[in-house]
Amino acid sequence: MHQELPILFCDLLFHFCIIPCNSVIQISDPKQIVVLKDSIHLSHDISRRILFNKSNGEMYTIFQHDYLFWIGDLNYRIAWNDAEVKQKIAEQDWEFLMHHDQLYQQIQNKAAFDKLSEGPLKFAPTYKYDVGTDTYDTSEKMRTPAWTDRVLFRAKQENLFQKHYKRHELTSSDHKPVSGYFEMKAKQVIAMKKRTVHQDIVRMLDRAENESQPCATIDRENLDFGVVKFGVPVARQVVIKNSGKVLAKYQFIPKLEERTPTKPWLFINPSVGLLVPGESVTLDLTVLVDKKTAVEFNVGNEKLDDILILALEHGNSFYLTITGQYQTSCFGSLLTHLVRFNGPVRTSSPLPIDSESCLGIPKELWRIVDFIFRKGMETENLFVEAGVEDEMDPIRECLDNGESFDNFNFSPYSMAESLVRFLDSLAEPVIPFSMFETLLECNTFGQCKMMINTLNQTHYNCFFYVISFLRELLHKSSQNKLDPQKLSALFSSVMIKKKESTGIPAHLGRRRFECIEGFLNLESELSIG
Repeated sequence: MHQELPILFCDLLFHFCIIPCNSVIQISDPKQIVVLKDSIHLSHDISRRILFNKSNGEMYTIFQHDYLFWIGDLNYRIAWNDAEVKQKIAEQDWEFLMHHDQLYQQIQNKAAFDKLSEGPLKFAPTYKYDVGTDTYDTSEKMRTPAWTDRVLFRAKQENLFQKHYKRHELTSSDHKPVSGYFEMKAKQVIAMKKRTVHQDIVRMLDRAENESQPCATIDRENLDFGVVKFGVPVARQVVIKNSGKVLAKYQFIPKLEERTPTKPWLFINPSVGLLVPGESVTLDLTVLVDKKTAVEFNVGNEKLDDILILALEHGNSFYLTITGQYQTSCFGSLLTHLVRFNGPVRTSSPLPIDSESCLGIPKELWRIVDFIFRKGMETENLFVEAGVEDEMDPIRECLDNGESFDNFNFSPYSMAESLVRFLDSLAEPVIPFSMFETLLECNTFGQCKMMINTLNQTHYNCFFYVISFLRELLHKSSQNKLDPQKLSALFSSVMIKKKESTGIPAHLGRRRFECIEGFLNLESELSIG
C-alpha cells in the first residue's frame, strides 16, 4: 500500500485536508469480494497516525478538519464476472454495478472509509482501457472494468454539497480521470472584527516573542581605569542582571575583523555565564600592562582605549567603553628606545633615532648599577636574597620620573632585584631573540665572543656594561659571597632568552649558562672585540 502525505490548507475560516492516495494492492480473484488487510485499515491507520498541532499545543486528526477530501486510485474492483459487467455497462445499469463495487460494500459494512461519503456512481468504470482508445482491456489479463479512481469527502457540518461527480474522456492513460465539483457554505467575514482580531493576535505574538527573548541590564557602560602603571593591576566591576523571564546566556564577543573579545592587557572574569531570571553576577575587569604588552604603550603605539561587546545569546548587546591613562615606563621597553631619552621617560620626549645625542646605555640601567656600586658591592648574598617587595614600585617610579634614589632608604637587595626585573622585562633582551639559537650553537667561548661582537651598538654597550659590573662584584666576593656560578645562572636567564615563553631544553640552558660564565672568568681579560 503506497500512501501519499496529506496536504493541509488552513485559514481563519476553514481547515481543509486533502489526502492524495495511490493504493497498489493485488486482487487474487476479481469475481469475489476481496477484503484485504491493508485496504480495510487504510482510513483508520492514516487517521490514527497523522496528527496536526493546534495553536494551543493540542493534537487533532484528519477527521477533525472542517473538510476532508480523500482522492486517488484506491484500486477497488467490481466483484462480478467480466462479461456481465460489460453488459451492465452497455445497459448503463450503474445501480447493479455499484452494489457489486468492493469500496461501496466496505463502506456499507463499515470495514473501511466508513466516515467518508461518495457521490453516486453514474458513469462507466474508469479502468482499465487500452491506452489511446476507449476500449476496455484487450490484453491477455482481460481485466474486468472497475471504478478504481474515486473522490471521497467528509464535512464536519452539513454545508458541503457535491454538484457533480463524473469522468473525463481522455485516452492518454489506461485510466479515465474523475472529478468532483463541490459547493460549500462560507462564513461571512466582518472586516472590522477581523482587523481587531488580527491586531490582537499580532500584539499577543509580539508579547510572547518579547517574553521569550533574553533580557538583561548592566549597572554601567563606561569604565575608567584611571592611572595605570607597569605591572600594577587595576580592577573595575560591572554587574549584569537577568531582567527577563527566560534563561540568559552572556559572553564577550570579538568585534568585526578581530579574533579576541579583549585586548591582551585586559582580563575578564567570568567572561561567559548563564543567568536565571532575576539573578545577577559581578564581572571583574582587570587591566594589567606587563612585560608582554608594555612595549606598545611605551613606544606610543597603544593606548588604554577600547570598546567591549557583551552579548546576550538570542538577545541584545551592550557596549562597554574602556578608558585609562598609562604611565610610560622604562620597564617593558626597548634598549634602543630608552637611549633616546636624556631625561625621564615619563616627562621627556625621545630624541630622533639617528641623533648623536643618544646615550650609550639607558640611564635607568646606569642609575641602578651606580646605586649598587655606591651602597651594595659588599652586601652579602646580593642577587641571591630577595628584595623588599614594597620597595619595587617606588624604585620603578624613581626610574620613570627621574626622582633621586637618595630621597628613599632603599635596600641594596631591592635595587639588585630591580636590576634583574628590568632586564627581564625588556621587550628585546640584551641578546636579541634573533641571536638565541645562533649563540647557543657556539661550541667554544671564542665563538661566543665573536657572536657578541656582532650586536648593534646599544645592545653591545649594555652587555659589556652589565658584564663589567658583575665582574666588579666578583672582585668583592670575599665580602658579598658571590661566585660566577650564581651570577651566571641568574643573568643568563634574563639576558639570553628565546621569544616563546615556553621553557628551553636542559642542554640549551647549560650552553646559555656557560656563555655568561665565560665572560665572568676573572682569570681572563674582559675583551670582546
